[in-house]
Amino acid sequence: FEELYRNAYNLVLHKYGELLYNGVQGVVAEHLKEVAQSCVDCPDDRLLDELKRQWDDHKTTMVMIRDILMYMDRNFVSQYKKVPVYEMGLIIFR
Repeated sequence: FEELYRNAYNLVLHKYGELLYNGVQGVVAEHLKEVAQSCVDCPDDRLLDELKRQWDDHKTTMVMIRDILMYMDRNFVSQYKKVPVYEMGLIIFR
């Protein structure tokens, strides 16, 4: 955790916040395409259970990502009026 936080901190500090933000947004969107496919492939009788499981996993993952990118949220995101990382992940899930 510390190493990931430090790397994110250094990227934002050296003016690569936009690159980091857009990269996270892209990776989350790409991952959710795979999640959507797994829900599509799920049998109808288990669809709601699968969707609930994926939603819970996604929320947990976004909390971890938010914690790692806390410095970016406090500085870059607020300065450039972007959507905070956690909210961005929930919006993309929709």
